[in-house]
Amino acid sequence: MSSRRKLANKVVDMFTDWMSKDKAAQQEGVKRLGLKPDNTAQDRAKAMGFSDETYYHGTNKSFDGFDSTRKSNVPPISGDASRNAISLSPDPDVASVYSGISPEGNRLRNIKSNTIPVKTRGKVFDYENPDHLKLLPKKYQPQASTGIWSLMEEPAIQKHLRKKGFDGYQSNELQQPFFVTEPYKGQHRFDPLKQKDIDLYNREMKFDKDIYDTPDPVKNTQLFDGANIRSPLAHFNPKYLGVGAGSILSADLMADELDLEFKGLLNELE
Repeated sequence: MSSRRKLANKVVDMFTDWMSKDKAAQQEGVKRLGLKPDNTAQDRAKAMGFSDETYYHGTNKSFDGFDSTRKSNVPPISGDASRNAISLSPDPDVASVYSGISPEGNRLRNIKSNTIPVKTRGKVFDYENPDHLKLLPKKYQPQASTGIWSLMEEPAIQKHLRKKGFDGYQSNELQQPFFVTEPYKGQHRFDPLKQKDIDLYNREMKFDKDIYDTPDPVKNTQLFDGANIRSPLAHFNPKYLGVGAGSILSADLMADELDLEFKGLLNELE
């Protein structure tokens, strides 16, 4: 049998398998979600709370699912080696930096790069939402209001977010200042627990924005559980998303295995 015939057979098998899995997901959508018999993956995703917005995760690894307990490639400021949350960005350029590719497309490190598009669901803490901030102890409200990524990694903040039923939180790429300047008094070391220092920090940020017309920082999302993340090409089978009796809450991305395998098969002809 020729290599092209073998390739054709593999492609047919792949599509047959994919259609079978999608049909099974469709049937589970009727059974577990009460959807119409002709429901689509998009219908199932919406019914289970997944948003239409696409996020991106940058990495130098290849994997089928997110493990929130896996050690992070970029350890938190606190020194905790565990991945407190899974980092995602609505901006592919931001995610690509973590995969080793600059926004200009230049390779930053001699590693393989993987920027993964995903769909997400869950209740996410918004540091610009006053109602969300009020749910935190007053002690931590000032620093949480900045959304600065390193300040949001404070274990006590993440503990309270989980306690209040949040599935994750938003943060930005801004850096924590070492000092702030108080008018007529000069500089002093920045204390994120003091509202006065947060006000001074916000004043300086507004000044820079007004003078230099700096853009607003990208609001990234950090999710605690990989089960709330799926590939846009997933089947969104509710049986594997914890819906109904006998279901499984899986963190498997159900990523674009069809697309990836198809590319691999095409490479056999080169």
